[in-house]
Amino acid sequence: MLIKVLIFVCWLVYSVNSSGKNETGLDPTGENVCTRTIKYFVNKTQLYMRQVLVPYYDCDGISIFGDCPFWAQTKKFRSESKSSVKNVLVVRTKNISECCPGYQQYNSSCPTAVCKDGCLNGVCVAPNKCLCSKGYTGPTCNQDHNECLVSNGGCSHACINTKGSFLCSCPIGWILKDDKKTCEDHDECLVLNGGCSHACINTKGSFLCSCPIGWILKDDKKTCEV
Repeated sequence: MLIKVLIFVCWLVYSVNSSGKNETGLDPTGENVCTRTIKYFVNKTQLYMRQVLVPYYDCDGISIFGDCPFWAQTKKFRSESKSSVKNVLVVRTKNISECCPGYQQYNSSCPTAVCKDGCLNGVCVAPNKCLCSKGYTGPTCNQDHNECLVSNGGCSHACINTKGSFLCSCPIGWILKDDKKTCEDHDECLVLNGGCSHACINTKGSFLCSCPIGWILKDDKKTCEV
């Protein structure tokens, strides 16, 4: 039975040591795992020799019938070595694995970067480094990026900044093309003749109503009358 217990203990120790993980559960070869050496103390019992004074009595050569009379006895001491034990603190070292600064543990490695102030409109890609979503900037992606400040945002006319984005706008009489950036003239005459009672003349950004010879344009600028 004792042999079986010893075999089990040896197997257990081998399994722990061969797993490659330490007390933190991290694999020393894992992603973003750092190793450092720490000191610790172990209370150990130590055997040592010490000198003690042992009393004895000497008669200085006086003897009566082979015995030392009490009145002739002189108390003396001699030094002897005796073994003893004491508790001492022994300094040991060991390597521990931990996440490298700026990374968070997951299972046996540290794959996740940590941004201590967060990334409001983005993702944390490295310790305290955010990758901002389009339209945002700043250390924590909390600032709107004004796209209109650079080349008018690519708009041919007006650029309107919005939170996290922007819009291109056109003057009255113009419409935004499919690229959402370029304005082109809107031919108002194509829809209900621009509201003109007779001829509609398209102009850049606007239109005019025209009347036949002998007719005049009323104050509404659309209706012709004789």
